[in-house]
Amino acid sequence: MNNEEVILSNKSAKLVYIYLILIGIVCIKTVIIPLIILYALLKMYKTTLYLTNKRVVKEYGIFTISTEELIISKIESVATKTNFIGISTIVINGTGGKSIIMRNIDGSREFSNKLQELISK
Repeated sequence: MNNEEVILSNKSAKLVYIYLILIGIVCIKTVIIPLIILYALLKMYKTTLYLTNKRVVKEYGIFTISTEELIISKIESVATKTNFIGISTIVINGTGGKSIIMRNIDGSREFSNKLQELISK
């Protein structure tokens, strides 16, 4: 989109995937556990949520990259759920029943606050 700038970019929380990696390290002799470690690492680095001045974009995928987006003016609500260790899920609902769900992210409060600022403009 023209005149669009990225305001904030957020990755998956590393802590969630570190647990999978630690389990893999403990049981490294099997074949399945290293695959779990590889999956956790790829998933951690291949999921991103972008907030621009015009839209919210989620990119994810390991072998194929999928993209979901919502235009800021079409967003109806933003919900954040945080667990006891500070890892969050953000649910962004748009018009027409479309939503973007981003699980296991750090910095959800900052992301949610910036998004609310853009919605209220």
